[in-house]
Amino acid sequence: MKLKPTFLVLAITSLLAGCDSNNTSNSNPNNNVDNPPVAVDAKTAKSTNSQTPEQAAVDLKQLFSTNFEQSLSFNPIQATAIGDARFNDQLPNFFSEKYRK
Repeated sequence: MKLKPTFLVLAITSLLAGCDSNNTSNSNPNNNVDNPPVAVDAKTAKSTNSQTPEQAAVDLKQLFSTNFEQSLSFNPIQATAIGDARFNDQLPNFFSEKYRK
């Protein structure tokens, strides 16, 4: 059976990739013993943040809107699927000679 050796190689490769000592994805700069995390109370948070909750909500809504518009321009098929015809001129021509090559 050829599946077992393939599975064994895949398992060993996965284990070795997980043991990478240069992997910094799990490192947290706030996990330093010399610099413990500082508790922030409501007064400190309010004084350091100059935005009101309403302005923060407006900014977040703008961020989401911009992200959504960019995703539609990057994926015109998705835009067409949800009924947005603005990007139909960017749809691929699956029947063209250029596409088939």
